[in-house]
Amino acid sequence: MIKFGTLVTAKTLAEGLKQTSAKLRVVDATWFLPNFGKKGIDNYLQGHIPGAVHFDIDSCITPTDYEHMLPPESVFENYVGNLGIDNDTHVVVYNDHPSFALFSAPRVWWTFRAFGHESVSVLDGGLRAWRDAKFDIATGAETAPQASFKASFDPSFVKSFEEIKANIDGKGFQLIDARPPGRFEGTAPEPRDGE
Repeated sequence: MIKFGTLVTAKTLAEGLKQTSAKLRVVDATWFLPNFGKKGIDNYLQGHIPGAVHFDIDSCITPTDYEHMLPPESVFENYVGNLGIDNDTHVVVYNDHPSFALFSAPRVWWTFRAFGHESVSVLDGGLRAWRDAKFDIATGAETAPQASFKASFDPSFVKSFEEIKANIDGKGFQLIDARPPGRFEGTAPEPRDGE
């Protein structure tokens, strides 16, 4: 079995997919902000790595007034089990975004890690790197056999509102705002209505 690190090259992933004994699941995590006018699932259906399943960030959440809050353990377990992922599966996540080689894939990588799954990697360069390497592209939906996944949420992966507020004065950790410069500076509109 090929050893995968946190970042995996297209070549290494292609070699891993050839190994029939490898317990490996490729996950397309393509997602777009609402103002982009596209849906990740539509993008996935038009072209993805053969055998990849689609992870919809909008579906695997806790519905609240805030966007994309982590789901309860049971929701995550069911969701990834339906993608054919169990606790022994190595997951390689990628996305396909015209502006960013890595956009939503790191979020899905982090979600797996937050629920205790350490055997997860990100495809370096996303689907763009896979295409550039001239590897095959599949279209349409892919299905995977149902699997059983047991989540174990690690609260150290999340900071509460109160912890963020206290950190303004306490400066116990570095907080990074990952939005584009215009949104960070308040000079560009927010992509969602009412924000």
